[in-house]
Amino acid sequence: MAVEANQILTFGADPLRPFREATEALTAGQRRTVRVVHLGDSHLQADLLTARVRDAWQADYGSAGRGLVFPYALARTNNPYDYRVIATGTWLPRRSAIPAHHSNWGLAGLAGATATAGATFTLRLVGATAARSPVARVRVFYPLDDSASYRLELVDSAGVAAYRPDYTAGCGEWTLRAPVTTLTFRVRQTRPGQRRLILQGLHLESDTPGLDWSVAGGNGATVASYLRCGRLRRQLAVLNPDLVVVSLGTNDVFGGSFDSVAFRRDVGTFLQMLQRAAPQAALLLTTPGDTYRNGRPNAARTAAATRILIDVAEQTDCAVWDFNRVMGGANSIPNWTATGLAQRDYVHYTLRGYQLQADLLTIALRAALVPIGPVAPRVLLKP
Repeated sequence: MAVEANQILTFGADPLRPFREATEALTAGQRRTVRVVHLGDSHLQADLLTARVRDAWQADYGSAGRGLVFPYALARTNNPYDYRVIATGTWLPRRSAIPAHHSNWGLAGLAGATATAGATFTLRLVGATAARSPVARVRVFYPLDDSASYRLELVDSAGVAAYRPDYTAGCGEWTLRAPVTTLTFRVRQTRPGQRRLILQGLHLESDTPGLDWSVAGGNGATVASYLRCGRLRRQLAVLNPDLVVVSLGTNDVFGGSFDSVAFRRDVGTFLQMLQRAAPQAALLLTTPGDTYRNGRPNAARTAAATRILIDVAEQTDCAVWDFNRVMGGANSIPNWTATGLAQRDYVHYTLRGYQLQADLLTIALRAALVPIGPVAPRVLLKP
């Protein structure tokens, strides 16, 4: 591992200024919320890496809520540990990372589709998240502007203080009379012609000042699969983040072939999409870690993708965290596996590995704010 390389690359510019200024304003009591949106693949879906990062930043700044979540049970895939999902009715999984799937995706890159009027889903926060981030306001993303779409209702209507539909953004927003840790929604047919509902995700907010580290991660996700998400721009604009983190590349270099020209083009297109949706946000790219593919080193492809990410970031005034180098570079995954930091698939990490990655990212990002802003690094959370 190359700990000396654990820093944010900014190429002489100051791409993190919006995030720095937002955290300073939060500390000074001049604003209530700082928002981060973190997009990625299976390294993010289980929320092992990002939960650790979220905990560290919310320990400093307070919790503004759990942020963006998706009821992964509806997509028949693994769910983060800090919330439970129960559903009734028939829900069909739709994942943008699967080429044969077609749907109307948003930020999450996943969807749960149902044609069952009366179907329900319940999301219940558990553990530390329930204690720290009870829900005072919830946005549910689905195509509200589609005349063929069913509508959603919050089952506990007596607990609703206000409801606001946003047809342009494609979401319903419920403000609650008191914070809760369990939400149950029902699919309703409100007029003839409605025949389906495509659930794209939820955004959970608390009523306390603090930081919101939202996560969208999907198994198998690539840069190209996020480009299939037609509602990503409008949903990102609704969340209005101060920082967008992109952690992709592992699956891009893992397929049967790797087209570096197409990858460069897709990365550039994706960054333009993000910058247009959130022009005021800082943008941070992270490079993919070392992997093996079919039992053999995949270092050459990973190095090529890493170079492209760094090149495009420099050209577009983005910041970069070169995790590939921090991890140890080419053929470092066997060492991570041997020391209990990575799994035997030579791709994913263990809990200890994700916690280490999270701590390194937190240290690097805090250090990038220190020379200019007043935010100082603090002792990291213990495992």
